[in-house]
Amino acid sequence: MRPARLVTGVLTYAAAGAVLTVLIAWASALWLPDPKLGPVATSRAKASWVPAGHELENTFRGERFGATRWQIQGAPLDTARPVFDSFVTNAGSWGLPMRSVGYVKIYDARARTTRSPTWMRGVIMPVWVQSWAMKLSPKGTPYHGTLPLVPQWTGLVVDTAFWGLVAFGVAHMFVRWRGARRVRRGRCRVCGYYVSGLKACPECGDMP
Repeated sequence: MRPARLVTGVLTYAAAGAVLTVLIAWASALWLPDPKLGPVATSRAKASWVPAGHELENTFRGERFGATRWQIQGAPLDTARPVFDSFVTNAGSWGLPMRSVGYVKIYDARARTTRSPTWMRGVIMPVWVQSWAMKLSPKGTPYHGTLPLVPQWTGLVVDTAFWGLVAFGVAHMFVRWRGARRVRRGRCRVCGYYVSGLKACPECGDMP
């Protein structure tokens, strides 16, 4: 195989793997219910999820097939402030076999604003899409209606390689099946040109 053709093939299947990775993560976030949250050690939360001037108090985590969700809560370091003047961070990541994309929403009640950038919060789906997805989800389970956009780089690379190999395997099996079908009909396995009784295809030069 020529180097240029090899590079083109690798890039093509890598792109296919990346597209499949994101689509699978989005489908998981949109149609499958959120995992139920339970308390975990606060040390497992990321420091970047805590707004400046606050301390971490409670951490909750939930995991299921294809999804991981977090919720952390805290209070301001200034104890003179009211108790309700705190923060809540909701974060999640989706993907198979590893988590590949996620979102982070940090609400700072001290500033009465959401501190995380818009792109980190994900894309909220229209109400009609969420309504349709909720009908497909098991009843009585939490539901998430946002498409995540934040890359989880390790998972993104692993998932891209995995789904790229899957795409290559499927394409390879299809090409072999199509070639065998053409040969049975007396045609070239590569281009489909009629070659019955010929030693080589006059169209593409392939030899049976």
